[in-house]
Amino acid sequence: MITQRRRYCEQNPSTFESADTAFILSFAIIMLNTDLHNPGIKPERKMSLESFLKTCKRATTELSDETLSNIYERIKNDEITLKEVCVSAWVCSHARAGGRQTVADASL
Repeated sequence: MITQRRRYCEQNPSTFESADTAFILSFAIIMLNTDLHNPGIKPERKMSLESFLKTCKRATTELSDETLSNIYERIKNDEITLKEVCVSAWVCSHARAGGRQTVADASL
């Protein structure tokens, strides 16, 4: 994740004041996704929006409540899964290789 944050900040220099913010946000997104979508966590123990905001604000003041709230709602409503990441990576690598096969045709 350290390499990812540096690379992201190099490619998007005006997004964050600090590379640490990119790292904190990446880690917070992974933890939030796990917390909200893990069936082993009881619904009453899942992270609330208020808790997510408080946790992120303790680590950095660079992110607005509106930005963090939007992230929370998107992750709450749409789980990030490895299958989606794998399909996306496959599509990108296949497209770069000049392939014509669609994701629907692929056997992953």
